[in-house]
Amino acid sequence: MDVPQGIVSLAAIPKDYQRKPLGSRTAIMAVITQLFPDAQTTDLSWARLERLPAFSLEISLGECEPVEQFTFHTRGGSEARLAISKILDALGLRALDPESPTGLFESSRN
Repeated sequence: MDVPQGIVSLAAIPKDYQRKPLGSRTAIMAVITQLFPDAQTTDLSWARLERLPAFSLEISLGECEPVEQFTFHTRGGSEARLAISKILDALGLRALDPESPTGLFESSRN
């Protein structure tokens, strides 16, 4: 989702913060398939990237247009995190991460 720049934890996001749309599903999917040409896409809602046995990654863009948020479903370790970082960096976005102490995904550019 749209996370304010400079925020170091989920708790630091102002309660009155108004998220902005992330862009069109077409544009976001184009970035994903440019970075990972072998990503499997069935429509503009889902992409799947498999690098077995290292990881698999599913990306759900949902049905909203423009996209307000999307979800990564991961299986695997550091290689999956690197793929997510690559996508987020290319889109100029940050992400929430419920397993992180800060609540934010730590990508390569944070």
